[in-house]
Amino acid sequence: MAVAPRLPARGALARAVLAGVALVWVPVSCAPRATPLSPSEPGEASGHTGVAPTPSASASQSTPATVLRDASAVVREQLTRGAAFYGWTVTEGGPVCSDESFLGATADAALVRFRPDEWMFLHSGSFQTTRTLGQVHEFHGYSSASVLDAGHELFFSLEACRRGDMRYAPRRGSAAGQRLPDLGTSWLLSGDWRATLEHDFVSVSRRDERLLYQVRFYFDAGLVYLRGPLAGAAAPPGATPVARGVYRLAEGQAYLQMGGWRFCSEELEGESLARCLEAGARLGPPLYPVLDTAPPMADFAEEFWSYEAPLYVPVLGAAAVSCAPLERQASSHGLPVYRVNSEGLELSIALVRTVAGFDPFLAAPDTPSRFLHGKLSRSEPRLVVHGKNAKSFWINGSPWFLRQADCLKELPHAKPVNFGLAARAAARAAETHPPASPRVQRTSTLESEYYALESTCARVALTPLVDPMGRLVVERPGGSAAYDYDYYPIAGALWLSRIGSAPAQPSDPLAGRLLRVEPFGAGLQVGGAAWYATRAACEMALKEPPGGDAAK
Repeated sequence: MAVAPRLPARGALARAVLAGVALVWVPVSCAPRATPLSPSEPGEASGHTGVAPTPSASASQSTPATVLRDASAVVREQLTRGAAFYGWTVTEGGPVCSDESFLGATADAALVRFRPDEWMFLHSGSFQTTRTLGQVHEFHGYSSASVLDAGHELFFSLEACRRGDMRYAPRRGSAAGQRLPDLGTSWLLSGDWRATLEHDFVSVSRRDERLLYQVRFYFDAGLVYLRGPLAGAAAPPGATPVARGVYRLAEGQAYLQMGGWRFCSEELEGESLARCLEAGARLGPPLYPVLDTAPPMADFAEEFWSYEAPLYVPVLGAAAVSCAPLERQASSHGLPVYRVNSEGLELSIALVRTVAGFDPFLAAPDTPSRFLHGKLSRSEPRLVVHGKNAKSFWINGSPWFLRQADCLKELPHAKPVNFGLAARAAARAAETHPPASPRVQRTSTLESEYYALESTCARVALTPLVDPMGRLVVERPGGSAAYDYDYYPIAGALWLSRIGSAPAQPSDPLAGRLLRVEPFGAGLQVGGAAWYATRAACEMALKEPPGGDAAK
């Protein structure tokens, strides 16, 4: 059932669109607020198998710092309760608060128990379903009444959705109206400001000041969502234009207007430019005011973006896992960069802050930022900051530690960061400096099915989520076990995290450790065990006497 949003009075709407001449500057704070939650038992160190914190409406309670706060665990908990989700969506007719039924626990969705035939694949803060292929949900925050899914707030009840307004970007409807590539990227504003408009963010700068805003366009509805400036923007105190909410969007032959904030084309000159700049200069209030009465949100993506100190990260090198200090650096293309040795390769990884979270890219120092958005959608993993505790952020299921001592202590049990860019970097290096190294040359692609040689031939089924990550199920006569998997193709290794309603058993031979992957004639050696490409080959090896050479 679609419910119309609360609309402002006609006069207020007119004032929002036809705002005056001068820019309004007010201070802003992007500091995250504590979230009132009543936690249950702490989860496993992996962040995948623990019991989710239970949302509570009590503002007097808070989550102890020692408990991992994991947004994806909150979603799991809600699904096991049979909860539906409600969120704001912008269609051609405007915003509506509707049932996000694809997240609901339907009659088919006893699937939250992770059966082998389940259509929901949960991985490192994200999931997709086979019924909505290509639609990936990424959870990076929660309150006592809602969760954040790729920058879109989903509420646990319709009433909470109506009260919550649109403090985060609404979801686009079926007609997204993607016309951004036709708009150009460089614009001028009054007050000697210059703006760069690129996909999910707009950068506004003059002299030594640089402000960064999240932006999402709804062209068919004539609306735009703006939020910012983002934490870490370089601007003097008290000189920050604040944007928060949904504004009227208008396009002209040589300008783009958001609320009363007019962006003029750099191609305009003289009197034409002056008239354009004078026509609109104040951002004004949003069309749908954001209320501060909603439960406070723990937004882990924003907290990560605000954290500028070095982080200590378990990284898989050519032969071993080590704690790499990652320090955010400025780059020539204006984006923050981490330099890291991953799978034995030196990588420069640029982060683009979007409404939905973060996009990581391989970035040469001289790469213009507009080219960094050229990747195919979902062709690479994103950075999903889905949890945080007193020791670390949790990104794609791996801890990024605040202190080196904690990283070293947890190193034997921590999943190495999988940036998912090593294979692309190796291919690029092979093109420019052939021949590739022996390790790169013998890197193999995982198939969708293997047969593990145990007391029987256990079927191993792999379903990719976002390459090189996905879901792995081991089917045995006595039952099945499901895992999230990360594949490190250059180093040749797998990391499996047990998923389901109960934590992994200490005797689990696969979960929570690095499994080296080596190809052999009939399949793969995984952690020293033989995985055959066909059942026939596995059954033949099963008949071999002990000490036979079938797996050699």
